[in-house]
Amino acid sequence: MSKFIDLYKTFLIQSNLMDQYKKVNNLDEIKEIVYKKLDSYFDNKDSLRKNLLTSLLSESIGLEYLDKVKGSRRLFENILLIYKKSKYADLRRCIDSVAYWNYYNDRSTANVWNVYNQLEDLKTTMETDEIVYRYFNVIGVIIEGIIKYHLMIIYNQLNIIYTIQVTTQEILNMELGTLVSSVNKFLKNLNVSLPKPKGLSLNQWRNIAYHHTYRLEHNQIMCETRTGNTIKLTLNELEALVQKIFETARALKAAFTIFYIDNVSLLSKLDKTKYDRKEVAMVDLISFILSQGYEIINADISPEKATISIKEIFKREYIFQYVFLLLQIWKTFKSIDCEINYYSFKGHLFATFSASSEIIQKLDQKDINNINYYQDQIKVEYK
Repeated sequence: MSKFIDLYKTFLIQSNLMDQYKKVNNLDEIKEIVYKKLDSYFDNKDSLRKNLLTSLLSESIGLEYLDKVKGSRRLFENILLIYKKSKYADLRRCIDSVAYWNYYNDRSTANVWNVYNQLEDLKTTMETDEIVYRYFNVIGVIIEGIIKYHLMIIYNQLNIIYTIQVTTQEILNMELGTLVSSVNKFLKNLNVSLPKPKGLSLNQWRNIAYHHTYRLEHNQIMCETRTGNTIKLTLNELEALVQKIFETARALKAAFTIFYIDNVSLLSKLDKTKYDRKEVAMVDLISFILSQGYEIINADISPEKATISIKEIFKREYIFQYVFLLLQIWKTFKSIDCEINYYSFKGHLFATFSASSEIIQKLDQKDINNINYYQDQIKVEYK
């Protein structure tokens, strides 16, 4: 587990946390740190304890970034409170909604990796116009591919709080501008509002990014709105704008993730078949794989064997949960044997993981005895 601890230290250094958080020597210390940072947000302490080293590890780090942008932590806490108010207003409707919309949360996670990749590729040696173009492309992805999905989820929760009936299709059909204004009308009653960087709404910044209504003029970036207003930015101000919008996305996403984990025991009791969408089973699998920081580069599927080839899409080390991914592949295709070909970021075949459906099904049983035995039956070949 030393590699795991080293990876965590790297994240801590990048997030500029206090020195005490960098001095972790074992997993128990990591658990203690994460627990203390998230304890106040959880009602279900058991769910908190069970997820300290999985999804909540990254959330504990992500919340530190929110403090870099004024108002972002408060936005996260207010949105989390909205989920809790919705739960108290109508428990069943709230939990049903969270179960349904989690699919779109996964899609937003895939776009988080897309943003990381684009920011990673930015180079100071680029021409200014190229840097500006990249930044606005990132703004478009953040707003359309992350924030919009979570505004749809939040809008549904707000309707639950105010006992208003709205269908998921009605929400999915909403234009971003309508969605932003509708959410803000509700939030106003709760003394909360979505940020308006430089006085423009999030949908206005999306439009500027998508329609390329910006230009360089005497080392200033001139941004034109549809109403004819002009916003002037320096390159440093554009970078700060990207960070502000990204931390807004992080706040919305973290609120959903923490609420979901806090209520996982209730979600597990739902009739899962109610949310099965067999016609998009492959899309769901792709979304899950993207959410973990990988892309599918090939798929060879038959009743006898399902082989999925995946490739890293981000220049960092990963803790690869191959057992869980094999389980998802088997649940999607029900093949006799399942296999993963794992390719590095540079395109080199790094390892192959394979197992029979019999072994995978055993691992899916919650009350299984000798789980280590069945995990050892998964064949791992490093290339």
